[in-house]
Formats: sequence, structure tokens, C-alpha cells
Amino acid sequence: MTDYITPDSKHSALLIIDVQHDFTLAGAIAEMPGTLQAVQYIQRLVQAYREQGYPIVHIVRLSCRWV
Repeated sequence: MTDYITPDSKHSALLIIDVQHDFTLAGAIAEMPGTLQAVQYIQRLVQAYREQGYPIVHIVRLSCRWV
């Protein structure tokens, strides 16, 4: 492979990191501005990867608060 910046679909996986309510919803405890607007694009990527049978990895950060 001589072109190191061209996506190689045969050797790729889609990583989705921290796109749960705590990071996505307005006013959420760990809101990341812009994430909610990105969800529609993430959904398109997920659909395309599923249609091609490519791997998808969802990474979810869990935390507990003790009161």
C-alpha cells in the first residue's frame, strides 16, 4: 500500500465513543457540545458499516456517583 491516507475498507472498523445520553443530550451531566448534531451522521456511518458487514465497536464510559 503506497497511499497511507486512503481508507482501507477491508481493514477498518467503526469506533463510536461516548455517544450515550450523558454526553449527547442538552443539559446532561457530561454534555459534549455538538454531539447531538453529529448523531445523524453517526447513524449513517453505522448503517453503511452494517450493510457492508464491517465491524462496529461501541465504547461506553460508565461512572458511578456515590451520594
